[in-house]
Amino acid sequence: DIEANSFQHLPYLDNQVKDRGFKLVSVGQTVVFPMGFYSKKVKSFDELPEGATVALVSDAGTPAISDPGYRVVQAVIEAGLEVSAAPGVSSVIMALSISGLPTDRFTFIGFPPRKSGKRKALFETYASLPASLILMESPQRLSETLADAREVLGDRRAALSLELTKRFERVWRGTLSELEARLSDPPKGEAVVVIEGAEDVREKKNKYAEFSKAPTRE
Repeated sequence: DIEANSFQHLPYLDNQVKDRGFKLVSVGQTVVFPMGFYSKKVKSFDELPEGATVALVSDAGTPAISDPGYRVVQAVIEAGLEVSAAPGVSSVIMALSISGLPTDRFTFIGFPPRKSGKRKALFETYASLPASLILMESPQRLSETLADAREVLGDRRAALSLELTKRFERVWRGTLSELEARLSDPPKGEAVVVIEGAEDVREKKNKYAEFSKAPTRE
C-alpha cells in the first residue's frame, strides 16, 4: 500500500482517497483504485500516466455485474483505450451452476425494484420466458421478493444461495414458498436466487416434491 499523495498527478483520485479513507495500491505501472470513486460520476482518464494500467477490482464478486463498474468500462471505451478482463468468480454463474436447475438458457435480471408493484411488473415481463431467471437481493427484502415472485410466476422451483465463496456459504433448494418459509429472520449477506423458467414449469411440475428433498449446504 502507498499513500494517496503519491498520486498527485491524479488529483481527483487523490482527493477521493483522502476524503473516504481509501488506499491506492501500485504494482509497477498498474494503478489500482477503489470503485467508490466512480459510483456516481466517471472522471476522465486523460490524467493517467502514459503506459499505466488501471485495474478495477472487487472484494465481493465480479466487477461491473450489478454494480457501477460498467461506468468505468464505458469511460475506458470512450477514451479509445483497451479494456480486458481477468477471469474470476461470478456469483451469477456460480449460483446457476449449483442450483440444480437448467443451465442451457438463463436470464440475469439484477436487483429487482424496491417497491412491490414494480417488482411484480418486472416478474410479469419474464413470466413466460423459457429460461432460468437469476436475480440478486438484499437480505432485508428477500422474503418479500420471493413472495412477489411466487404470486406472479407461480410456486416454481428455485435455489437460494447465500454468501457464495465465503466461510458460511449455503444453498437452499425447494419451491419459492418453501424458501420463503425458511426466512423467518433475514439471513446475513447478499443473496442470489435462481428460479426455473416457464417451459421447465410445464415439463417438470410433477417433480417439485423430489426436487425439494435435494441436499442443502448448511
